[in-house]
Parts: sequence; C-alpha cells; structure tokens
Amino acid sequence: MHYVEKWKELSGHTNFLQKLQFNHDSSLLASSSPEDCEVKIWEVVTGRLLHSISFAKHEQFEAFLTFSADSKMLAAGGGYYLDHDICVWEVKTGQLLLRLPQEIHTDFLSAMVFSPDSKILATSASELRLWDVKAGTELSVSDELFGLTAFSPDGNLVMSVHGPNVFSIWSIKTGQQYQSINSEFYGMLEAVFSPDSKLIATIGTAHRANQFNHAVSLWQVETGKLLQTYLSDNLLDSLCFDPNGTTLITTSTKRDKTSGKHSGFITFYDFAKQEIEELNVPVSTNAFNAERGILASANQGGTIELWKLNQF
Repeated sequence: MHYVEKWKELSGHTNFLQKLQFNHDSSLLASSSPEDCEVKIWEVVTGRLLHSISFAKHEQFEAFLTFSADSKMLAAGGGYYLDHDICVWEVKTGQLLLRLPQEIHTDFLSAMVFSPDSKILATSASELRLWDVKAGTELSVSDELFGLTAFSPDGNLVMSVHGPNVFSIWSIKTGQQYQSINSEFYGMLEAVFSPDSKLIATIGTAHRANQFNHAVSLWQVETGKLLQTYLSDNLLDSLCFDPNGTTLITTSTKRDKTSGKHSGFITFYDFAKQEIEELNVPVSTNAFNAERGILASANQGGTIELWKLNQF
C-alpha cells in the first residue's frame, strides 16, 4: 500500500502553472507559466532556483517541456499555438543552445522528445522531424500525419501515432517501419516504452455503453499484440512504468458530479500480479517520477508543492 506526504514548497512563480516536468532522476524540475511568461529550472533536493528564462508575450504558451536523458539540456515548445519557436537551453548555464523557428512545422506541435543518447530531438506535428541538437541540422523528416512520439530506452526504436487509432514503430538506424498497430481506442494521449524496450503502454479514448472512458493498453513491441487493457472513468494525465517494468502508473483527475470538485489520483496497475491500487493525491498541474517516487503539483498562485510517495 502507498501513501503520499508533503515534502517541500518551491516559490517563484506568481501565477498559475501550465506545465511541470522532472528530469529522469528527479534531481531537476522545470516549470512554465503562461502569465509569468517564464520557464524556471529548479534543483529539487535543495529547492534552489537555478534559472529563470523569460519569453516575449506572444511566446508565452510553452506547452511542452522535456529534459534530455543526460539532464544537460531542456527543450520547450508550444502546443496549440503557431506563433513561437522551439528552444533548447543548457541546464548548467541557462544559455540558449538551439532555436528552431516556428515555420519548421505547418501545424501545432503535438510531441517533443530527446533520444536516449541526448543527441537527437524529435518534434512532431503533421510530420515527424529529427534534429541533430549539437549541429542544429535536420536529420530526417516524414510527411505522414504524426502525433505522439516516444523513443525506446535502448535507442533503437521510435514510436509515433499517425492517425486517430494507428501507431507505428520505426527503426532509428534504418528508418524502416518495424511495426504498425491498429488500436480500437481513439485519440492517443500518451505513450511510453518499458525499461527493457519490449513493451509499449498507451492511453487512448474508449467509447463503450454510451460512455467515454480512458483506456490504458499494454502492447508487445515484437509482435504488436495487445496484452492487456484497463478502463478508467478518470481523466488520465500521464503514464509511466515502474523501474522494474512490471507495473504501469498513471496520474489522473476526476470531477464529482454532485459537488463539482476535482480529485487527483495515482493508480498502480501491476500487470504481473493482476492487481490495481488507486491512491488519492493533490490535484492540479502534476508531474510524477516513478523511479524516485516524487510528485509535483501546483496551486493557482504558482507555488509548487513536492510530495513523496511512500509504502506501508
């Protein structure tokens, strides 16, 4: 059984936060505020603010934040807005390393992620583009309809959605399609590889019995076979594997129809033992790191609250 306890607060933003993002080991946290027009980088253990990066008003909607796997870089870019660029900064100095102009994509940005070796940045909209971060040059582009993008931890494969319910797995080395999978669930919201790169978990939308649910699905990479599906009437926000690769963990929110209040949850799907555990947690902008068991949430005033996940 799990429980959460409040650990510390981080103060610096003065308005509500749109995005929180940990690096891989939760030693760093990035936060963005559309009202402050700032991206901040925090040292988690000490609570120290390392950098505060300001944007012009038209560049305020930083909908995506992602750290490189080596934690040396942070990339930020917008989602449903076409009037700002994708930027990459050096975490140690806060120096701008790369700026990709808004014109590189003809549609809104739907995904942005670094490769496991931190050398490639993938940006996805109506097409998938791979960038050499150090050189600032484009490596390849696919003009198919693309959405979510995820790299396998071994660095050999990349997964991307190209349709309402179709996703493909590609070989990075050859550029050839490795697997194409059709799902019965539409509107892929999240996708992640298991630590051993043998499984993929996705969040999609299920319409059953005149009711919309979110569906967490588990797929085998080698065969494309659907292994398990879990339905939830919560609004699922994020998805990850535990370090052992035997449990799926989601963060979600749910609105009480009577009171109108929202509740937050972390749900553990142990697919090896066929067990599910749901834990009530603070609700708001959430980031969660399964490896360290740390949850970040933010209140309307811009204060970031850090919570530790413990076990009985």
